[in-house]
Amino acid sequence: MSRCLDRLRYRCCDCSLKTFGFVYGWMGVILRIVVTMFLAVTLSRITDYDHDIFAIGLITALTYVQVSLVSCLFFIIGIQKDKPYFLLPYTVIGGMELALGLGVFIFITVIFSKTVWKYLLAAFIPVSLLIMGIYMYFWIKSIQLFRQMEIDVSRKIEETARIESLRQSLALY
Repeated sequence: MSRCLDRLRYRCCDCSLKTFGFVYGWMGVILRIVVTMFLAVTLSRITDYDHDIFAIGLITALTYVQVSLVSCLFFIIGIQKDKPYFLLPYTVIGGMELALGLGVFIFITVIFSKTVWKYLLAAFIPVSLLIMGIYMYFWIKSIQLFRQMEIDVSRKIEETARIESLRQSLALY
C-alpha cells in the first residue's frame, strides 16, 4: 500500500514529477504565447470609437500574461537546473488563476441561473468543473514537485557537507 501511495505522490501519469513539470511548464508557455498573440491583435484593432477602459483592460491583461510567461520560463529553468525556488512564482500564479477561475465560475453560474439562458448551465457546469479539476490537479502536482525538489536539494547539500567533513577529518591524519 505504501508503495502505491509513493507512486501517486512522486509520479504523474506514469512519468516522473520532473517530466510532468516540463510538460506543464511548456503547456503554460504555449498557452501564454497564444493568449499574447490574441491580445496583441485585439489591441491593434482598437479604434478611436472604442472606450479607453477597454484598452486599459487589454493592456493590463497583456502585462499579466507576459509576467506569467516569464514565470513559466523560470518554472522550466528551475526544473532543469534543480532550483526549487524558481518554481514558486508560477505555482503562486497558478493558485491565483485557480481562485479567479472559481470566482468567475460562481459569478457566471449565478448570472445564468437568473436569466433566460438557464439551459446553458447544463453544459457550462460540467465542462467548467472538469477544466478546473484538471487545472487543480496540475497545480497540486506542481506543489509536490517543488517539495520533492526542495528535499532532494537539501539532501545533496547534507551529503556534500558530510563528504567534505570526512575529507577534512581524513586530511588531519
